[in-house]
Amino acid sequence: MIELTSISVAQYLELEDKSEYDFAMKFAFIFKEPIDEYGIGDMMEQPFGYIKDFQYEIEQGLTFAKLIDLVAETKKIKDIGKAPLDKFMRFANYLITSIEQIVEVENESLAYEPDPDEVEAGMDKFNGLGVYLQIRSLTNGDIAKFDQVRKLPYSLCFTEMYTAKQMSDYQKDLMRIKQNKH
Repeated sequence: MIELTSISVAQYLELEDKSEYDFAMKFAFIFKEPIDEYGIGDMMEQPFGYIKDFQYEIEQGLTFAKLIDLVAETKKIKDIGKAPLDKFMRFANYLITSIEQIVEVENESLAYEPDPDEVEAGMDKFNGLGVYLQIRSLTNGDIAKFDQVRKLPYSLCFTEMYTAKQMSDYQKDLMRIKQNKH
C-alpha cells in the first residue's frame, strides 16, 4: 500500500509525476467517497444552466481542469488551489454522483419514444439539441429568456418539463382514444 502525503489541489497540479495520486483518486476510498464537503446541499436546487453544463462536460469526458472550473462555479470554495486534494475530490465526486442521478431521473421521467411517423419525418434532425430544446421549451421559444431559465433552480425546470411531458402524453392518448371511437 502506498502512503501519500496530504496535498492541496495546487500542489497536485504542480506535480511532475501525478501517477500515484491519479491512482489514489481513482481507487482510494478517501478520494472517491462522494461527500458534500462544502455544504452545497441538494443539487436539484442548483441553477438549471449549471446542471446542464455539468451534464454536458460529463458526456464529453470531464477533464480535471474542467472539474476545477465546475467546482469553482459552486462558489463554496474560496481558493480551490488551497483546498486539500482529498476533500476537493470527495466534493467533486458528490457533484458528479448527483449529476449522474439527475441524468438517470431524466432518462426515466422525460424519455420520449417517437412514433413511426415522427421517425419518418426526420425527428433525428434534432439529435444533439437536447439541452437547447429543453431551454427552448421552458421559454416557449423566447430566446430573450434563455439566461433567465438557466438561472432558475433545476427542480423547478424539471417539474415544468415533467408536467409538459405528462400533458403531451395525455393529449396523445386522448386523441388516440377518440380516433378509435370513430
